[in-house]
Amino acid sequence: MRASAILIVLASASLAMGQKSPVDFEREVLPIFKRACFECHGTPRKDSQGKIRGPKAGLRLDGKAWLLRGSDNGTILAPKRPKASELYLRVSLPADDPDVMPPKGELLSEGEVETVRRWIAEGASFGSWQGVLVGGNPRVSPPRRSSGGAGDARKGLSELAKGLSPASRAAREKLVAMGAVIENMDGAGKLVSVHFASHEGRIGDKQVEALKAIQDNIVRLDLSRTRITDRSLARVAAMPRLLRLDLTDTAITNAGLRKLSRAPRLRELVLCGTKVDDQAIKALGSSGTLRSVYIWRTEISENGLSELAALLPQARVVGAPDLPRPEAKETDRSGRRRRRSK
Repeated sequence: MRASAILIVLASASLAMGQKSPVDFEREVLPIFKRACFECHGTPRKDSQGKIRGPKAGLRLDGKAWLLRGSDNGTILAPKRPKASELYLRVSLPADDPDVMPPKGELLSEGEVETVRRWIAEGASFGSWQGVLVGGNPRVSPPRRSSGGAGDARKGLSELAKGLSPASRAAREKLVAMGAVIENMDGAGKLVSVHFASHEGRIGDKQVEALKAIQDNIVRLDLSRTRITDRSLARVAAMPRLLRLDLTDTAITNAGLRKLSRAPRLRELVLCGTKVDDQAIKALGSSGTLRSVYIWRTEISENGLSELAALLPQARVVGAPDLPRPEAKETDRSGRRRRRSK
């Protein structure tokens, strides 16, 4: 009996030694981001000419809320699904691929790419790390120069603001207290972007209804990971200047999208991680304004993608990439090197 017990203990210890402990974000992943990503995707900073340079594609990696929010093109993380995560896909591309990240300097080593993959596969936990927090006083938020990806929409911001009064200070402060983050998109505060990063869990239909107080001013609205239902989309559709809407990982359905088809200016729609399926194609295709639709991690089929692309010939319809992990390459054609794993 005693010998058997010793064998069991030794076998258990051997098994434990063979298992890797979960990836610690702050100790293992954050240093990778700091070295390879923060220069382009960190806190806005002044360049040598004194101009403020914001993060490329609107993506910041220096705070949990920013990472969860993603870029101007949608979310970059799909917990437990590395191959559906833009973050992993970009850093794992071959060294000579024009879309590989980072675009300049030293690429991630094979070991660093694997660390990022494992971190996402394990659920993309941040532990206690928060990084740079979002929020603050909306009256001093910096102007946003982008309206959401369409060049003609960006040029038309001044037209959108004509005859419009700035969003009420009292209304903005009330919404901020509720959990909203409001950012100016012009110097006068007539056009704003709204999101709820770090407060998604307590945002539902009631809070979206409260946006009625500034709905004429909203150009970008990020409701990703909130608890909204289809009911909220009737209020959203009534926002006369809304250009971009992010509904990532919400409970909206095909029925909700039918309400959204009445939005008068909506140009960019992000539906990643929702349960919409091919029955939503007709509602989406009836929009005369959409120019970009992102439908990663939905139940829309390949045939549905093709049908939607045909219904929206002027729009970019983006489905989920599922790229295999590339074989490691030492250099690309321009001589950039991928670091060897230690």
